[in-house]
Amino acid sequence: MRDLNFFNSFIKDKKSKNKIVSVLLIAIIVIFGAAISSVVYLEILISSERSGIETNNKLLSSKSVSKIEENLNNGEEQARALTEFLSQVKSAKEYIDKSTDITTKEILSIFNSLPENVSISSFVSNTGQVSMQCETGDRKGVASTISNLKKLGLEEVYVPSIVTVEKDGTLKYRFMVSGKIREGENNEYD
Repeated sequence: MRDLNFFNSFIKDKKSKNKIVSVLLIAIIVIFGAAISSVVYLEILISSERSGIETNNKLLSSKSVSKIEENLNNGEEQARALTEFLSQVKSAKEYIDKSTDITTKEILSIFNSLPENVSISSFVSNTGQVSMQCETGDRKGVASTISNLKKLGLEEVYVPSIVTVEKDGTLKYRFMVSGKIREGENNEYD
């Protein structure tokens, strides 16, 4: 026969309670371990993000970025200046295209009419008037220039000034000659 133990029911309840407590304790330990490992993992992520942000801040505050910004600003200023210059060139071209005072052929005719010993240092054409700063080695060059320009068809050819200059031990004559382009003609000098 079996011995009858009156405390048997209490012992079984105690064993089942121990099993429940053991399972709960293991579950709590696992949850607590998971929470701790999650916190550690998140702390590592936060630390790596902070170091990335610090690196980016150092890069942004470095001189190379400021130089890039400076170069970009200089480039923008140069682009604006070039755009303004281009608009000025376009307006000058339009003015020249609209101007019918003197043509390239006429300018070449004037240059070709000058004697060989006369050189031009400046040439200005303005509203039907032509002015040239010239230099020659003798007085005959001045007279020939005036004569040739009159033969070419310029009106009111005159020399407002003649200056004698010693250049490299020789006398040179600098003179300004002006003339008026005939109005109402085609002015295509041949």
